[in-house]
Amino acid sequence: MQKYVINDDGTTNIEIRQNGISLSKHVDSKNFYEALTRSLRQSGCNFKSGQLPKDTISISESLESTSVTVFIPKRKRTMLTSDGVFLNVGNPAYIMRFTYSNEIINKTQICAVVADSTEDLNESTIIYRFPFGNMLGELDACTGSITVAANCPMDVVDAIKTFWKSTFNGETNPGALPLIKSLENKDFSDVLLVNSEIGSLKKLL
Repeated sequence: MQKYVINDDGTTNIEIRQNGISLSKHVDSKNFYEALTRSLRQSGCNFKSGQLPKDTISISESLESTSVTVFIPKRKRTMLTSDGVFLNVGNPAYIMRFTYSNEIINKTQICAVVADSTEDLNESTIIYRFPFGNMLGELDACTGSITVAANCPMDVVDAIKTFWKSTFNGETNPGALPLIKSLENKDFSDVLLVNSEIGSLKKLL
């Protein structure tokens, strides 16, 4: 049996058990992936992700779930307020991550960034809070009872569309609804963004 645990600090724990003997190692994740990739190439194994959503940043898989992270460009978006009114609202650029298992999206995460495209992103890119409420924490979005089917990365496209069809009521952020109304038909100014406790893109990914 072989067990791999990927740590947030860029290292990987490896545990190998065979014939009653246990061997444990603590190695750099980059070196681990390089060695694993070489091994797979030598054994003729290939992994295919299938078609990917536009501006995909990363895909991570475990035995339990798959996470797809994408970049969402800065632009005006139609947003539904709790007043039942649709407004054309200036939005910053975002990074969104969707995690799915058992053929449904079970976690939606979103944060804002200052970037025009994926080419502007790097490990030092600062992560900001989503400015319009409806959040359960620094990254986790509240999606209520909405269910989105997903069993491949391209299904994230439907999840993105569903997210923006949600009602933005400013829950968890009393100032969100007035902000939405103030940005009607206006471009979003990045000076309005608030730093997240996450810090940088390196920590997010």
